[in-house]
Amino acid sequence: MSKITVKDIEGQTLKEFTLEQRDMAYDYIRDLEQWGVEATIYEPSLPETLIQSLGANKEDTEKLKDAIDQELKDHEA
Repeated sequence: MSKITVKDIEGQTLKEFTLEQRDMAYDYIRDLEQWGVEATIYEPSLPETLIQSLGANKEDTEKLKDAIDQELKDHEA
């Protein structure tokens, strides 16, 4: 199942939230920023969530993410 992940600047996962807990995830990262902790939030894309719900494994999900990233790079101005 797709999760929203908050990671520190070194890439270590600080906390995970379900998609239903989206507001809590953003509150958490705001709190971190107030404490001076640099962190990023990763929220899975709609296509990623869809293929995972259809049974895609981690490798397939990574391939999709790479394809989406490449498509976006190809269309940058």
